Amino acid sequence: SGRYSRTVAGGERIGTRGRILPSCSGVGTRNKGTRVSKSNSPQVSRARTPMTSPLDLVRRVALILDSLKVAHHFTGSIASSWHGQPRATVDIDVVIDADVEKLDALADVLEPDFYVSREAIREAIEHRSCFNAISLDSPYKVDFFIVGSRPYDREAFRRSVDHFLGRADSPPVRLLSPEDTILRKLEWFRLGGEASDHQWRDVLGILVARRGSLDAAYLDAWATELNIADLLKRALEQAADA
Repeated sequence: SGRYSRTVAGGERIGTRGRILPSCSGVGTRNKGTRVSKSNSPQVSRARTPMTSPLDLVRRVALILDSLKVAHHFTGSIASSWHGQPRATVDIDVVIDADVEKLDALADVLEPDFYVSREAIREAIEHRSCFNAISLDSPYKVDFFIVGSRPYDREAFRRSVDHFLGRADSPPVRLLSPEDTILRKLEWFRLGGEASDHQWRDVLGILVARRGSLDAAYLDAWATELNIADLLKRALEQAADA
């Protein structure tokens, strides 16, 4: 399918105490003179490929993560745009499940095409939060989120599904499921004071586009568990009138 041409993530994250954590931008300190040894890194192609769209970056990051055997899925507006209504941005959000060794290998492979802060990676591991990789030859940025420890976090990670975004000959990209994209965005909407129009529009876009194909029982069960059942009910009512 060629309907995905641009888009990606909003940047909020739910913290361990139920609060919204900010986007990863600005985490860590850039040190232009620092490069790390790559002697222990897996052999991954380092040919610089011009990135002309977020989708180019998504494919590139997915290839790197697959080569390192890092379990992951893309989330945020990457997922909501595929499942629902496209929305443009220059940030990519990806949730990963990786130990310190794999994160070190990931940083090795991302350099020299991206700026990556080793300090931010250490903080992300310690706090189960996030770090970013800033492209050196394009306006794009990738936010890497360490998978959460709640039962729901693990279930959403397990349910992610491969999709072919764009060209049929491209490898599949693993996305957060449509149901879990709805639930995540409703959580962000609630914890952000119910003030984010783009989160709410993303939810409605998926509900309209996927009408009749969503797992209603799964949505209801987890919406109750996550204390967002009232928001789901409101969204379903609005989507039914769309």
